[in-house]
Amino acid sequence: MADGLARDCARNIIDRIKYQPEITTKGGTQRHSSWRNPAYEKLIVDERLSDAALTYCAIVDYPPLPLLRTIAIEHPESAKSIILDAMPYGTMGMPVFRFTVERGVDNTLTARRATYQQIAKQLRRFAAVFGDEETRVLAREIVERYPNRTALREELAFAL
Repeated sequence: MADGLARDCARNIIDRIKYQPEITTKGGTQRHSSWRNPAYEKLIVDERLSDAALTYCAIVDYPPLPLLRTIAIEHPESAKSIILDAMPYGTMGMPVFRFTVERGVDNTLTARRATYQQIAKQLRRFAAVFGDEETRVLAREIVERYPNRTALREELAFAL
């Protein structure tokens, strides 16, 4: 029954995507997903519908932790990818696909405390889904990529 209800909710969201524009905040500067469905999210999480969570997260800009945990049940690499894609540009080095690298564009991480805090935030999300050990490995890779950035090391100290 849960699978049937999940399919109905997914169809409803698809219809809203086709026929309703995305809602933006005043001035149109920040997107607020008008396609989010908290009841559907709760159903997905409660019933542990990993495939439905993965499909649903294709429309959600920043999926909450319960959905990420549900995705990780059957699709851990997809859940990792969703979290890592939210990292600031240059954090993980070169993009995975060579076609995404633009010529003449510097692929290094911006040296700002706010950027490092965003990385720390994503690492905390990663730890909440995948645990401390994998997070430690990831944090070490990032710090080793930028060894002279003490502020980065300070922000990621919780994971090192």
